[in-house]
This record gives sequence, C-alpha cells and structure tokens, in this order.
Amino acid sequence: MQSQSLSKSIDTLLLSHGLARLNDIQIAVLEGTLAGDSYPTLADRSTYTVEYLREVGASLWQLLAQALGEPVSKKNIRSILQRYQQSLAVVALERQYFWGESIDVSIFYGRTKELKTLAKWITKDRCRLIEILAMGGMGKTAVAVKLAQQVSTEFEFVVWRSLRNAPPLGDLLAETIALLSRQQEITLASDPHLHRARLIHYLQQHRCLLIFDNVESILQSGSSHQYLAGYEGYGELFRQVAESAHQSCVLLTSREQVAEVANFAGHNLPVRILPLGGLSIEAGMAILDDKGLPLAVEKGQQLVELYAGNPLALKIISTSILEVFDGQIAEFFEQGTAVFNGIRKLLERQFERLSSIEQQVMFWLAIDREWVSVGDLQADLLPAVSTAQLLEALEYLQGRSLIEFKGGRFTQQPVVMEYAIDRLLMAIRAEICNQTPKLFLAYALMKVQSKDYVRDSQIRLIVQPLLMMLASDLGGEGSIVRVLKQTICQFAAGSFASGSYGAGNCLNLLNQLGADLTGLDLTGLSIRQADLRDVSLAQVDLTQTNLATSLFAESIGGIYKIAISPDNLLVANAGSDGKISIWQISTGKNLLSIKAHDGHIMGLVFTADRKRLISSSFDRYIKIWDIGNGDCIQSWQLLTPIYGITLSNDGQTLVSSCESGDILLWNVATGELLKTLIGHTSTAMNTAFQPGGMLLASSSDDSTIKLWNLATGECVSTLSEHTDAIWYIAFNSCGTQLISGSDDTSIKIWDVQTGLCLQTIPAGSRAIIAVMFSPDDQKIISASQDLTIRVWEILQLDNWQCTRVLQGHQNNIWSIGLDSSGKTLISSDLSGVLKVWDLESGQSLKTFRSVSTAFRSLAFHPTSNLLASSSENGKIRLWDLTNDECLISILAHEMAVWQIAFSPEGNLLASCSMDGTTKLWNVNADSNLQGHLQSLQSDTSFILAIAFHPHKKILASGSFSCKIRFWDYGNNQFSRGLDQEQLGHIKVFDLTFHPTGKWLAVASHKSDITIWDMETSECYQTLKGHSSHNWSVAFHPQGDLLASGGEDYSIRIWNIHTGECCDILSGHTGAISGVSFSPDGGYLASSSKDATVRIWDVATGECIKILEGHTDLVNYVVYHPDPQRRLLASCSHDETIRLWDTETWECLKVLRPQRVYEDMNITGATGLSPAQLATLKTLGAITKE
Repeated sequence: MQSQSLSKSIDTLLLSHGLARLNDIQIAVLEGTLAGDSYPTLADRSTYTVEYLREVGASLWQLLAQALGEPVSKKNIRSILQRYQQSLAVVALERQYFWGESIDVSIFYGRTKELKTLAKWITKDRCRLIEILAMGGMGKTAVAVKLAQQVSTEFEFVVWRSLRNAPPLGDLLAETIALLSRQQEITLASDPHLHRARLIHYLQQHRCLLIFDNVESILQSGSSHQYLAGYEGYGELFRQVAESAHQSCVLLTSREQVAEVANFAGHNLPVRILPLGGLSIEAGMAILDDKGLPLAVEKGQQLVELYAGNPLALKIISTSILEVFDGQIAEFFEQGTAVFNGIRKLLERQFERLSSIEQQVMFWLAIDREWVSVGDLQADLLPAVSTAQLLEALEYLQGRSLIEFKGGRFTQQPVVMEYAIDRLLMAIRAEICNQTPKLFLAYALMKVQSKDYVRDSQIRLIVQPLLMMLASDLGGEGSIVRVLKQTICQFAAGSFASGSYGAGNCLNLLNQLGADLTGLDLTGLSIRQADLRDVSLAQVDLTQTNLATSLFAESIGGIYKIAISPDNLLVANAGSDGKISIWQISTGKNLLSIKAHDGHIMGLVFTADRKRLISSSFDRYIKIWDIGNGDCIQSWQLLTPIYGITLSNDGQTLVSSCESGDILLWNVATGELLKTLIGHTSTAMNTAFQPGGMLLASSSDDSTIKLWNLATGECVSTLSEHTDAIWYIAFNSCGTQLISGSDDTSIKIWDVQTGLCLQTIPAGSRAIIAVMFSPDDQKIISASQDLTIRVWEILQLDNWQCTRVLQGHQNNIWSIGLDSSGKTLISSDLSGVLKVWDLESGQSLKTFRSVSTAFRSLAFHPTSNLLASSSENGKIRLWDLTNDECLISILAHEMAVWQIAFSPEGNLLASCSMDGTTKLWNVNADSNLQGHLQSLQSDTSFILAIAFHPHKKILASGSFSCKIRFWDYGNNQFSRGLDQEQLGHIKVFDLTFHPTGKWLAVASHKSDITIWDMETSECYQTLKGHSSHNWSVAFHPQGDLLASGGEDYSIRIWNIHTGECCDILSGHTGAISGVSFSPDGGYLASSSKDATVRIWDVATGECIKILEGHTDLVNYVVYHPDPQRRLLASCSHDETIRLWDTETWECLKVLRPQRVYEDMNITGATGLSPAQLATLKTLGAITKE
C-alpha cells in the first residue's frame, strides 16, 4: 500500500463519517504497524514513549473501527485495510464523469491561487455550494473545468451542465437524477419539490460534483437576484443545496450574483463565493505573447492593467493592436484610448468596426447557438456571399478572438453570443414597432430545421424575449398580432424585398402568441424557416409561395417499423395505416409516400444498393418497392400474417417470421420459397442472421429463441429463459453473442456457442420492444413501452449497465434503428412520431410529428340522437346527429382511445386507451360530457377492449398484458378478473357480454375465440377455426350466435352452445376490424381494412350490400340500438365518420372534424415534394386550377 494514497483514502473515509483527519503521530503509528514494526521499534525511531504510542494506537484502532464498521486492532488492521483498498478500487471503476459541453483547457493561463483556494474549499472544507462570480470574458468556465479535472478523483460523479440555453429546471433535474441514479430513476413526479428532494437524496448518498455553468442565463439582466419567469425553481434548488446536509458540492459560474448563495455564504460556512478577478500580470503577458504581440515588459504590464486582466479582452485588443497599429503599443496608447469599463463596451467597439459580412456572421453564429460549418453559414446568409468572402470574414473574426474554431466548425463564447443577440433584438424590436424591417428580413429568429434542442433554446432566448419587449412597447399581445399582420400585408404588397426571412419570422411570432391565422393571405411570399406543424392554417392562401425550408404537419399512422438506408441519408417508416413514408434525415422532408398494404406493416428493410425497399404486412403480402418512383416491382402472398422480415448479409435471402410460428426463407430475386423452418408453437416475432456464420436466430411469442442451421434447416438450439413473448433479437458484430428483449421487461445476453444466458438485465417497467448492439459492440440500445430508450455499456466485470436514458416520446415506442456509424439513433412510436437522436449526447436532433386524427371507435347513445367517437390522437367527441354538430371535443387520454361504450342507461361513457387507463365520463341531461368521473384502471400495457354488463353495474376491460378486469362502477371498486394463467396468456383485442350477461366472449392475438362463464370464471367454450388473430366479436341479440372477424379476412358465425361454426362469410380483401348485428338480428355489418363495409344476411350468409366511400382502412362499424332510427355508423383512418340508412344503404352524412389545413390554398406553391403535397391535401389543403 502506498502510504500517501492510503492516508488520503482514510482521511476521506473519516471525513465522510464526520470524524477528524489523522494527525501526524497517528499516521506514523499506522504506517509503522503496516510495515510490521512493534511499538518499541516505533518508540526507538521517535521521541515518544512506548506507553504513549500504545495509547495513540488504541485510540486509532477505535477511530478506524467506528469508520469501517467492524472491530480493528493492531493484528488485523493490515487485512482490513487491504479489503478496504480493494473496495475503493471497485468504486474507482464505478466513477462516472459527464463533461457535457465543457471546454478544452489544454491551454490555460495562471489562476494557481484561485484553483488552490477552490480545491481547498471542496476537498478539505467540504463546501456544499460554491459560486465563481466574475464579469463576462474573465474565464470562469475555464477555471471551473480545470478545477473539476483536478479534483475529479475525489468524487463518484462529476456532472457538467451548461445553462447557456436556459434549460427548464425539470429537464435539468430529470437528466441529472438519471445520471446520479445510474439510470435507475428516470420517471419523476410532477411536483418540483419532489424533484429537488430526489436530487438532495443523491447528493447525500454519493460524493458528487455538479457544475452548472453560465447561471446568469436564467437570471433577469439588470434585475438584482431576479430569475427569469418560470425559472424561480432554480433559486429554491440552490437554497436546498445550501441548507441540506450532504457530502457533495455544487459549483456555479455566473456573471451575476445568485441570491441564495449570497444569503448563505460565509468565510467559515459551507457556502462560499469566489469573486474571480483578472489574470496576474505574468498570465496576461503570456496571452499577449501567444497572440504574437511584441511588447516590452513595461508596456505589456500597462496593457494587462488597462484591461483588468480580462482574458477575452486581452485576446481581442491584442489583435486590434496588431492590425490597426501594426503592433505598435506606444501608438495605441497615444490615441488616448478610454480605460476599459466592461467587456460589452469593448465588444460594442469591436462590432462597430466589423464589415457587413462579418456582422452577419456574428449574428448568425449567435442564432445558431452551436458549432456550425462554413456550408451552414453560407446557406443562411442573405444576400448570398461567395465562399471566399465568407472564409475571409471567418478568418478575420477568429483572429480577433470574436469566434471560436474547432474541427472545421465555428461558434462564439457565451458573452459574445449574448451581446450579439441583445444587439440584434434591440434593432429588430425598433424595426417592428416602426414597421421598417431590415434586420428582421435578413435573419431567422428561429431555424425550424435546426436540432430540436437548438430550436427550443432559440424560442426561449430569442423569440420569447422579443415578444416580451414588443408587448411592453406596443401595449399587449393583441397589438403585436395587429402589427405583425400589417407587416405581412406589406410583404404581400411587395413593399419589401422578396425571398427574405420576414414572412417566416412573422408566422413564428404569431404562432407563439397563439394568434388566429384563418384566412391570412400569404400569396407569392417566400416563407423561410416557418414552423407550421402545430398551427391551424384554415383558409390561409399560400398560392405561389416558396415553402422549401418550412415545416408542416405530417399525417402518419402509428409506426410499427423503421429502416435506415445503408448510406444513412434516408429513413423509412410504416405502420398501422398500411402506408410507407421515406424521409430525408438531414432536412426532415417527406420524399415518398406509398399506400403499400391493407394492414399493419410490421416488416421493413432497405436493400444494400438503397434503390429498393422490402415490406411485409398483416395482409400476408411481401412487396418490393422501387424508391425512385414508388412502384411495386415484385410481390408475393403468404397464408398467414407476417410479423417481420430480415434480409441476409449478401442481400439474396429474405426471411419472414409468421403468425403461424413458421420461419420462411425466400429467394429475393425470384420470390421462390427456399425453406420452411418449423418449431415455434406460437407467433414468430423476429429473426436475425448471424454475421459471417451459418445460423439464423428466431424469437417467438412462445417465449423461446431458436437457433437454426441455414444449410440444413435444423434447429440446433432452443433458448428458453424468458417468461413471455420475445419481440426482438440481434447478434453482435462477430456473431458470438445474441441479445433479446421481451414482454417480461428483461434483456438477456446469450452465448451463441453454448446457449447459456450470460446476463439478464432488468430494463424497464414494461415490455422491451426492440434491442440491438452498436456497430462496435460497445453499447446496447433498448426501447421499452415505458416510453424510454436506454443505452447500456460494460462498466466493469463484463456486466452491462445503463449509462443513458433517452426520453421524449409521449406514446409507445415500437421501433428503433441505428445508422452504420453508431452515432445517430432513430426511434418511432404509435402516435406517428419519429425522433432522431445523437447517441453520444442523448440530445434530440429532429422530431417528425404527425397530426393524425384517424377514428378508432364509435358508440351510439342508447336513447338519444347522440354519437360518440374516439380517435388515435386521444380525443373523444360527441356529435349531435340532428344537426351534424360536434358538441364537444376533449383530450381524454394521452394515447389512442381504442374503444368507447355507453352504459345501458346512457348516463356514462367509458373509454379505454393505449395509455393503459380506463375512464368513466358523466353524460349530463343535455347529452354532453360533464367531466371525467374516475379512472378505473391503470395497466402496464394497452387496454384495447371494454364492455358494459347489460344488467349489472359492471364494466369489463381487456388488456395487452393478458388480463381481464371487472369493475363494479356502482361501488367504485375492483370486483374480480381473469388473470394470465386463466386466459392462457392471450392479449385481449375485443370482448363483449352476452345479452343475458351470463357469458363474456373474448377475441385475442390467438386465433381462438373464448367464451367465459361470468358465474364460475371458467371457460365455457373455445371456438376454433380462424387461421389468424381476431379483432372483433359480437353476440346476436337473441344470444345463440356469435360473430367474429379478424386478420384472416373471414367472418365466422358460431353456435355458442355447441361451438360449431355455422357459417363463414367471405368477400373482404382485408382484415376484419369490426362486426355488429342489427337490432333485430337479421343482418350483420362488417368493417374491413379494405376500406369497405359489408352487409350480410345472417340467415343465408349472403353479402347483400357493399358500402363504399371511405378512402382508407375502416376501423369500426356499429348499428344504432334503436331499430326505429335505421342508422349504421362507420369510421375510418380517412378521418371521417359515415352514417348509412339501413333500408336504402344510402350514405346520409359524412362527419369530419376540421382538419389542421382545411381549405388552405397551395396552388402553385413550390419547395414541396409530391409526398408533402399529398400529405397537405390529406390534412385539408386544396389546389385550384
């Protein structure tokens, strides 16, 4: 043991227990004992007596026993300390440092005294909260980084976070707590007090160093100790850090004093402030020397003193002396230059000397707020400049230390960035008020195609502050709206140069204010960098506009699969609506949209040449697409729905995993079936080719993984430690390990050769839908239905540990993809959202959002002319069918509302959702939703089915987690239910009560229909005959028959007592989504993904009518319970409800909520791809000839 490191370790141990450090004589006794010396020997080498050393030893052993928690003596101290040192080594391995956006301090000037003071405060005085306070440019950030590097070994965690972009406190706390909990705590309560309490908990449990840089960004400029609106929680956080007892340190850097630090600070208190002055003469001279300024000592000292040792000021002024005065310092002083009175004054003087191009670069770098390339800057500049001009301007600015350069990219120091934004906003403020736009035309206040986190900061730090200024100047938001609309009118009249950022800026400001844009005339304008995704543009005229760099909403169904092209330029997505969309990743532009299948698309893969895309669907088809023109160039049909496809490494063989459990191998070129691998006893979910090997892995709903010999088709191994369905499997790059993710919420890593499970990772609170290795095998990425993506790394002893959690999806994640570099991750969810992530930083780069309002379910009120509808966007609507009016539209759930139902009395409406909740709503006497009555269930998975008992106050709900629950809503209590074991691990898709209430029929992801006795909770009947899963069941009004429909395109009529299939109704060309008997039982209506509704004569089995008119998948059909009303309703993915006369079968009405772009005129608009044009029309836009 090294004595110095041992003493340091023991001091740390003692201090962590509130005990004093060892003194010199205690250290001597300890070191002598460890060297094997006796007390007499120690006495001979010192001036102390043997008796005194024995007393010192006795107190020392007692002290160490108190700290170590076990008896210590001279005899056992060596073995105990060896064990302690080993534990410290493990802790060292577990240390985690997160440096965030900290700067490079390899070139560092002076600050020896300040660093020594700060290190003492942290390591010896154990300060809890420290603020480094200094004016801009003084080097606070550099000092903080250097300090953190020097003391990092004192801490288990070092976390650096910049507040430059003013992150909301909730986001900062969530991210920090996730790091300190080693990603074990990622879902925080909504109460900010609990957020802060959890952070204090981790500061107490671990030795942490948290550095929050640029705290002035959350403070009001010029307002003593005041926080920006909405950021007051930071003050409470700092107060709690100062007051609470913990073993950590929070270090702040700021240009303005933080009130909570000042209130608690003191020379001998655990809260300190270090006012950071200028550099020493020697350090300042070193900067001047490095800048190449030839100075005599006396002149150099004079210059350093003149600029108060401010490092940034010295860098800037030395360049000016070199360029303006040819390096002659005497001439500089002869000009009578005013004494430096602040970095902003210096920046002002520097800015005024810049050329027009140089000022443009400065403004754009401040807007961009991150490192940008020359190409990025050149694309922004208006008017355009040559590359040579731009490079010359960048070289000049860099030489003046006004910008930073690294790796071919440029940015600014925070103080420079803040000054440039302030200068820009003050000018634009005056321009808007006076309606004399100039800079307002030349610069985008926000860039909608920026990375998500950059755009968010642009809104917080540019757009919102400008609106606050304008509200003060113009007298409120109404006046701002009026002035901005007048400005747009001036643009339309040609009063200002075309092609500017002005129109886009106006729209972005109006959107932030929530202004009504209905009917706005934007004819002929160039609308640059406008975010038009979350705003209604009804009747807005965009005729002949240029929309190339603006973003619009997309109409995407729930996304089940994504694929990234081999060149990392494109991403394709597909899902519940049977459509495929292909996007350009860099711009977010929709390049191609294909109506590809009549069912859920679960498989998607690019070919190696990127020219083709292969898809597979529940509609049983595999199709190959030319992505250049969207043509289907080859297709073949299977006998069963397809859950996934995988392309071999050489691109010649395609594998499909089928609902039947079979694995089929196909020749891609010919469509020939090569092999059928049989062995799974339930749905085959996913497959993976072994890289460079002869194995194929498959996973299944039967909870097993099978390894197949590709040459022989033989199953060589079955891996069976999962306890539920296995959604995804993947090999590592060398094919020696396999990873799997399951409904049992775990990830397992397998040794391919032995079949042994190497590690089981608890990976979330819900099913693991996707999991993969990074290309270098150093990371594992998993996606869970708990709405998180987790990144795992090997930290020690070959154990994978979660190092990062990516959060941002608001709906169930169903697919992830990693580009070939392993740096960019793309994820998708069931609300139609695609997100692009930087895997290293965990930041969201781009978000593609959908505004799909596809209808999922309908319910007629039992006694009135009221219709309820539910949608994929979580909304419930009530429609008055007398006047075709939508009475109310409410956001009822966080995710798709799968089913709704009225109670038999009509006073309640029940809804169930993919968010795992069932809710009851009051329906008042005016046939309106009075309010949310209660949430009856919170499940860990989707709830897709609900049904009211016809005679008792019981509501049944069925979930994806293989459970049925019965709720006594009269007494507001859980009655009983059917669990996984009783149901046989079936995911419930639909359920319905028998007219007498005696039985409950259940449709599920298995092909069988089950009927359950409500008295005994036993299975009364199992109906076998369908070849695929079923979406819908309905009892005949007289109770002897049951109808079922599903993914095999057929409807079956069953005798519920004998279990006999009485009739098979065929004709639909897509999956059956709904069945409903007429009130008298004479007819059966069926809805299908083939976009039609069919009417069947129950007695003859004949299809008597095909109802056409819907343009997309029909999701639900229902008869009105009152036969006198003669009504049938259907709803579709086309976002319409159709009402049909049940005698004439005429379509009486089409109900549609106003779409986001209803009657928006895009005639002659440019900059849109054909796919974007089609999407805009789907969302209500029109073109006129």
